[in-house]
Amino acid sequence: MPRVHRRTKSTRGRSEFPCRMCSEPIVPGQEFYTWKKRYGGTSYIHTMHGYPRPSMLSNRKTAVIEDAIQDFPGSVEDVEAIKDALQSIADTARDVGSEYEESADNMPESLQQGYQAEAMREVAQELETWADELESWEPDNEEPDEDAARDALEEDEHGDADAVDAKLNDLRQEWLDEELSNAQDKLGELPEYQG
Repeated sequence: MPRVHRRTKSTRGRSEFPCRMCSEPIVPGQEFYTWKKRYGGTSYIHTMHGYPRPSMLSNRKTAVIEDAIQDFPGSVEDVEAIKDALQSIADTARDVGSEYEESADNMPESLQQGYQAEAMREVAQELETWADELESWEPDNEEPDEDAARDALEEDEHGDADAVDAKLNDLRQEWLDEELSNAQDKLGELPEYQG
């Protein structure tokens, strides 16, 4: 991947150049990110758009999956939000797997049994398996039993309903954070093309 540099546009040199995200000019005094791929020209984006996404920095097919992983939520209200986010990434992984499979099928017949075509088919299969795992993800631990926790907390808090509710919310959030972390670990197993 190319090196990304953070710069501030000076008044010297080119008067302005376009931002790749919004097409607005980057003018003197504005901060921007810049990088150059091996093939192609230099790219620029305003820092307000955030750090360049993997698909901007690389031509790898799996870079769009990395984009989707970056969009994975940092906090959630319930387990369904985790499952929905994993489903979205699984759909993207299946699409990329199909692209690899099509690329292998579209190679000249003499190359379809070669190393590169086999590597494409292998990563397509690995992406399919990984997508199945994401779709079938379930929490490692059961959700805290609110009634049992409430009874125990009411004794500890001497009947203070607000304190009990706050502790129940904390217990549930801890559980959700742990399950979110488990789901993120699963995302770290993204297969890569080895061709």
